[in-house]
Amino acid sequence: LKSAWRVKVVECPSYCSADTAQEDCTCHCPNIDKITDNKEVFQELLLGLNLATIINVEDFDHEAIVKIMRMLCNTGTIPGDQLEAASPVDPTFWPIHPTIDRLFQWKK
Repeated sequence: LKSAWRVKVVECPSYCSADTAQEDCTCHCPNIDKITDNKEVFQELLLGLNLATIINVEDFDHEAIVKIMRMLCNTGTIPGDQLEAASPVDPTFWPIHPTIDRLFQWKK
């Protein structure tokens, strides 16, 4: 969802209190039909997902892009991606990161 947020496809609440209902405290994709009229936005999303080099945007019609966007928007939040500042949120970060550090120290 991070890539979709960066290209302004996803909107997330700016604040959620402890008593906010779960459905009111999740990201959502308003106006998917209108957004997907612009293939440049879809291309930017693919770039953010590192898929732009293997997927050609011109291969998809409007209906297919809408389906893909709905699937991405309804998947839920994936809490980390091992790429940037969100890495420590990903549960696989903690066993991988120290192991790689130990391997680098061993190699020295």
